[in-house]
Amino acid sequence: MSFEDAVVLPLAVSTAASALFGRDQLGLRHPTTPAGAGAQGDSTAPNGAGAHGDSSAQGDSRQSADSGTLGDARQPADSGALAGSRTETVVVWGGSTSVGSNAIQLARAAGYAVISTASPRNHDYVLGLGAARVFDYGSPTVVKDIIEAIAGAPVAGVFAVGTGSAEPAVAIAAATGAKRVSLATPSVSLARLPRRAGPSLELMRVGLGMLASNVALQARSRSRGIKANYVWGSTLMNDEVGPMLWRDFLPAALADGRFVAAPRPQVVGSGLEHVQAALDLLRQGVSARKLVVLL
Repeated sequence: MSFEDAVVLPLAVSTAASALFGRDQLGLRHPTTPAGAGAQGDSTAPNGAGAHGDSSAQGDSRQSADSGTLGDARQPADSGALAGSRTETVVVWGGSTSVGSNAIQLARAAGYAVISTASPRNHDYVLGLGAARVFDYGSPTVVKDIIEAIAGAPVAGVFAVGTGSAEPAVAIAAATGAKRVSLATPSVSLARLPRRAGPSLELMRVGLGMLASNVALQARSRSRGIKANYVWGSTLMNDEVGPMLWRDFLPAALADGRFVAAPRPQVVGSGLEHVQAALDLLRQGVSARKLVVLL
């Protein structure tokens, strides 16, 4: 694995693992390391291969078929089961982000079916990571469509990645009976923060907006019996998730292709002088890519 590919992993996969498996987050069962190459999850992993869920399209969604591909890496042939299945489902809002890309793979490795969201141009990418269904997060009916796609299947939790993901994640949890939501991103965009140092009116507006939105979100969550917590990728340094991920699961999974470094790196340049250019690109919006500056 090249350094460019490897560098996309550390913070993204650590945050995803902390969200999915942390005791104060979704608290999912851990991925297993099967004896046979290419095996996924444990004995309770989803059954069947090929297309999953209802064969008809729903809203702006796509379904997985057989095995997806991401570059030349081998991907799981089985992406879960929905439409009345008793297989537990995890919803990952923001599947094409760096954190979401890793969350989909980790949830699948632990034996869960995954429903995700992404812009239409990234649907094939998200399906290739192992999602059973993917929906356009910009559709006005996306929350309704996801709830209908779950079709009564048990939902183990919802992971919200990206600005504006918290509110629909809580709505999905409330409608499907999920009791835990993990939040990776505040509801207010930090892109509005002024570039200059020191206090400013805009900084105050962003801070107050973040406080108000979080208070409202927590009130809605608690009124529905939902535990919604923000996740920090560094928490696995002090709990059982760190050794599970970095010692027990990830080395073998990367070696045999059950897990891939995702999303793909986009090298901006070589040298510290290119950091500002990378930050400018990030502000413009990056999708299904990880910006990398070589040193």
